[in-house]
Amino acid sequence: MNAENQFDWVEFYKELASKLLQYKASRADLVDKVKQIYGNHQYQHTHAGKG
Repeated sequence: MNAENQFDWVEFYKELASKLLQYKASRADLVDKVKQIYGNHQYQHTHAGKG
């Protein structure tokens, strides 16, 4: 890591924090979305190359 890109991650985390605020009052919805994403990823991973 060099000085030029040392803080590139800051914008990512600022945007992530902003998106997470949408779920401040509805954490169950956030958990459901995470589970859905995880489930989709698992399906894609286990079914890669099949078809």
